[in-house]
Amino acid sequence: MDGHQFDTFARALASGTTRRRLFGGLGGGLAGGVLALRGRSWVAAQEEEDDDNNDNDNGNGNGNGNGNGNGTGQGPACREEGHPCEGNQECCEGLVCEPSGPGAADRCTRPQAECEGGCPKPDATLVAARTFRIDADCSYDEDAGETTCSCAAAPEGDDAGTIAAVRLPTTALSAEVIGGEVEFACEDDGRSAYVSSSAQFTVVLSGNVTVGTNTTWWCETDGGLVPAFGPILVASTEDDISDSAGALVVYAGACGTTPADPDAFDWYSQCTAAATGQSCTLDGGEGTATTKQTNRGGQVRYRQLQTGAYRLTLDGDDWCHAECDNLNENGEIVVEAGRRTHVWAFTCGGS
Repeated sequence: MDGHQFDTFARALASGTTRRRLFGGLGGGLAGGVLALRGRSWVAAQEEEDDDNNDNDNGNGNGNGNGNGNGTGQGPACREEGHPCEGNQECCEGLVCEPSGPGAADRCTRPQAECEGGCPKPDATLVAARTFRIDADCSYDEDAGETTCSCAAAPEGDDAGTIAAVRLPTTALSAEVIGGEVEFACEDDGRSAYVSSSAQFTVVLSGNVTVGTNTTWWCETDGGLVPAFGPILVASTEDDISDSAGALVVYAGACGTTPADPDAFDWYSQCTAAATGQSCTLDGGEGTATTKQTNRGGQVRYRQLQTGAYRLTLDGDDWCHAECDNLNENGEIVVEAGRRTHVWAFTCGGS
């Protein structure tokens, strides 16, 4: 600083000029050095101390262009929401510096408001669901002792989607499925169903089955799995027994091969396949013999039988084992009023 600059500096101090005007009069070299060292704090000092708003000096100086300490001269001293706040950078009022956003870098973030007693959950939005309907037309064959239900699924709206398959939950059934265009499937969560491969299919059930009230079936669509309105398939109350008559039910299972030790063989767990189309003749004496064939579930039912002793003949050479839950001392099947007698018979197709 030469003598002339020193005199200018002294007069400025004596006249009480503002710091802003003072630095502006010292020339580019000194002013530029102060701004480079002070940085953001100079801007804060300027806002606090420069109360001379009526003079004609705009405080531009001749150092870094606008003289506000950040080169361009327009940004605030604090960091706005979403801006990085690493090192000594300070967030603006109401913001905190904490990890947020991509990469979990430190950014100026508005803190979450604390709720007394826990924050309430947002209201759920109720929207219209895609709706489907399954219709079932069931026909009972008394001679075969089975019911065939023809089922068809269809969307109830134009934009519901295309049906690829239908799931009939076992909870919608009160009768045994013995056939039809369905396959049994069990989900990982324990839910089980009979699944079709198209929107139209048949399901065959044992006994006399009728259509009941609505329950939930499921449709597999191009937009995912959706619920559908479908009927409960209800087994009708059997009228095969009464106060004066009984019934005989035959279950026929296929074992495939003859066991090496029949006495030690587990017939009921090893011979679970149904022996279908097998002829069974029940003879109660006095010309009352009746022949029936096992249905797709391997069953035959003789209804409204008079009480007494009966003999059952299983036609064919493949029968290898049979058991009954009500036999007399002569090995005859006993039929009692108001009760069902059961026979479990097994075929062994090879040796």
